[in-house]
Amino acid sequence: MYCFQGKIHQLHFAYSLFFSNILAPFLCHPVTRLCFLAIYGLYILGAFYGCSLLRPNLTPSRLLVDDSPLTHYMKLAEQRLWSEGVIGRIYVNNAPDFEAYPEKLDRLMQLVSELESTPFSMGPNSTQLWIREFNNYRQYFADSNQGFYDTLRAFLKISFNKQWSSFLHWKPGPNGHEYVNKFYFTTAFKIPDWNVRTQLLLIWRNITSDYSEFQAMVFDENNFFSDQMLELKQTTLSSLGTAILAMILVCILFIADSAIVFWVSFMLVSMDIGVCGYLSLWGRESTSGETIIYSNKIFYIAHSDLDPTTVVNIL
Repeated sequence: MYCFQGKIHQLHFAYSLFFSNILAPFLCHPVTRLCFLAIYGLYILGAFYGCSLLRPNLTPSRLLVDDSPLTHYMKLAEQRLWSEGVIGRIYVNNAPDFEAYPEKLDRLMQLVSELESTPFSMGPNSTQLWIREFNNYRQYFADSNQGFYDTLRAFLKISFNKQWSSFLHWKPGPNGHEYVNKFYFTTAFKIPDWNVRTQLLLIWRNITSDYSEFQAMVFDENNFFSDQMLELKQTTLSSLGTAILAMILVCILFIADSAIVFWVSFMLVSMDIGVCGYLSLWGRESTSGETIIYSNKIFYIAHSDLDPTTVVNIL
């Protein structure tokens, strides 16, 4: 018994000797402090660089684990199906009376030309626009005594032009004759990934805003997700800032010393920036790390009443 207590005393003495005579002087040495300060500076620079590389991405395959049987098919869909392109529908909700204002037709064709000239457009050959077919018809078959819309009705009565009727919406005009007040056309875009979808959505909106008199809108079924990507970065930063402010407020309420509050707050901000930055540099996602952390807590709480061997078998 006395021998065992003596060994414990010797061990404590060795620890005390190590910390007081070796570790403490080493940490307090000016050169050591400068080295640690330089290492911390490199750590912060790397963290900020990693944060600058963060990009919002809603690629569906990122939502699956690596060994999921769906991963292979999702990647094939991204590489072969979605990368082939998308058909965008451009709805013109306020078409003018082209018979009364023929100059508006050239203005509308400028809008179409700009949409076809975007970096990701497949060009005029991919566009289905009734006006172009109708203009070709007018060159050869138009009657000088017929107006724009009378010729259009004759154009739509031809069997291989009837499909354009579904693209048009007619409305009675102020002088009693009907005119096309709404219509849509389609054009194709080649979109390799979700970030390009977001970029293209902004281009569409900038172009249509220059032609606001037509109230044009480019519709794609995935625009909703692109809008989410536009808001994702701002929402994440605001959530992170709110969390940091909440932690600082808690420190102020429970810690009386202002110097300690400052260093604790500084440490919390440093950890947040470091985790986000280095997860980005390592090619990992913060969502995956948070999921693992929370799942472990929930798992052990949910199975705390089980036999230990059962928990091991589940793991």
